[in-house]
Amino acid sequence: MPKKNSKSPPKELIESTHAFLRKEGCGVELQVDLPKPNRSKMVLAPIANPYDVDPKVQFARHDWYATQTTVVPSDKHFSDVIGTEYRRWVPGDVIFENVRCGCGKTKSFLDALDYYKREQIKVLYVASREQLMRQTKLSVAKKLGSEYDDYPPKYLDPIETFDNFVFFKTYQGLAKIYEGNGKFRPDVFDENEKVVVYLDEAHWLTSDALFSSQPDHFLNGFFKQFLSAIVILMTATDWDCFEPITEAIPHTYKPKVLDGYECYTKEYPDVRYDKVYISAPLKLNADLVYFDEYEDLVQRINSSESKWLILVASKELAEKLKAEIQGAEIVYRETDGYKMTDSALEEKQNISLYERFNCRVLITTPILDVGTNVNDRELKNVVVDVWDPVQAVQFVGRKRGNDRFSLFFHNLGIDKVKELLVKRVDEPLQRMKELVEASDAEVSSRNDELAEEIKAGRIYSRNGKLCYNRLARKKLLNLRRYLRHVLWEVDKYGEQSLLAHQAELFGHTLGECQDILKETKQTKRNELINYLDSLEGKELGKEEYIEFCKKFDDLLTRLTGKKWHRGAVMHQEGKLNEIFAENGLDFAVKNVKGIYTISRNDE
Repeated sequence: MPKKNSKSPPKELIESTHAFLRKEGCGVELQVDLPKPNRSKMVLAPIANPYDVDPKVQFARHDWYATQTTVVPSDKHFSDVIGTEYRRWVPGDVIFENVRCGCGKTKSFLDALDYYKREQIKVLYVASREQLMRQTKLSVAKKLGSEYDDYPPKYLDPIETFDNFVFFKTYQGLAKIYEGNGKFRPDVFDENEKVVVYLDEAHWLTSDALFSSQPDHFLNGFFKQFLSAIVILMTATDWDCFEPITEAIPHTYKPKVLDGYECYTKEYPDVRYDKVYISAPLKLNADLVYFDEYEDLVQRINSSESKWLILVASKELAEKLKAEIQGAEIVYRETDGYKMTDSALEEKQNISLYERFNCRVLITTPILDVGTNVNDRELKNVVVDVWDPVQAVQFVGRKRGNDRFSLFFHNLGIDKVKELLVKRVDEPLQRMKELVEASDAEVSSRNDELAEEIKAGRIYSRNGKLCYNRLARKKLLNLRRYLRHVLWEVDKYGEQSLLAHQAELFGHTLGECQDILKETKQTKRNELINYLDSLEGKELGKEEYIEFCKKFDDLLTRLTGKKWHRGAVMHQEGKLNEIFAENGLDFAVKNVKGIYTISRNDE
């Protein structure tokens, strides 16, 4: 390993770099040092505290590369900022583009095609989803004036190249080739060819790794074939995908002179030069709303006439909501045992062709995370109920247009976050470790667990040996750090920290989050007080009192997040009066010969 260099870049280098950028008309400052850590970045250094998270280090980008960073201002499109800088990229460069949804990443790709064609540089475009690939093929065909520009989308699927210049392939297709130790079109992409590769929606590498080994196979083979290509990775959510990708890149390059000066790398001075474009979260034109119980959400939806788009983590929850919501339809990725109805398939096609849907409420799993845009002015409500921040940002990014809408988040609560950490992160990580490190005899005794892990893609066999899906493991480790950090902040700063992590993903501040939380709590408190007021003057028998206690407990739990009974639901009047006092409720209950009455204390 090269000797570490901990010195800061010379002041003269930074000043000359800024001067060069201003001369080139970029209009932005170039930071040679890493940017100040932002809590939306998801790589944490382990340190001793209750949740193994460093309170001083939040979500920081990997820092073994001191990367050149051009910050895209929130009022500019990425394609305007990058301009013609692609002309200065050279073979072996890896370009990271972390730019929010709808900010012009695809346009920057299309703008560069004329230059690539003139310079006889072949282009390979890689994407993960059918719909995204279709949209890009249509855009490229129109850009090049190709005969395919008026093809119906589905007829574009088998077309792999336009004019033997731009080539198209899915991550999954390349993964199958690399799994068999093959190469993609070796007759075209040989070592002597000038090649540029665009890896669109690069977060697929870690997002899909949780249920498939294909991303791992892709990464094992891709950089072996395209070692000397210019590689551009595009995503709006770089938090947990850039680190494993950079770890897979062979560290074999010498320093390069780019943009008129020699690059500086913090940890590995002889590693090749990377360029990262980032953009701060753009504050959405949205009103944030939180809900605690699905009952509240369903009631609000059923009393509304506007359109709703809902993201949930599982098909089972989607089916449950559909049964309770009027006029709802579900779109998800079909697998064995899950087949979409004809009406759902029709809605999926509507979104694909027209960027809108006809039903009033569309429920989906993360199938809509990439490659699908919804540009429907009737869509006024978007609900996000997933705990993975990458999925949340990608899903909300599907809504296009700048009209105002309401963005709903499910307030999971601390107990649910702890459960997710154990059941969805810690336990899978432990099983992976135990199975890969186990002896043959031990593995044989745990065949069911092994079959489950292989089906999930977290473990696979290579040359007769069990191997980690390293991208799945990296994703789970990052989610562990993220959830532990959330829990640590909640312990220190209170419940609003949990919601602030969601709000900050979309450019909203902690103060705004606190205001929303306060308003939400006041609404719930008013609902509880109104219910108690409605009972004033009424005499309740035993059965009626039991029903009252159930509803009171439900309303108070929604307000406080705390269960107020164990075992029997009925409260003795003394206990209930203590609960009233503890929660600042100016009411009292009296029991006279088995007849209960509720009244305000001042009466």
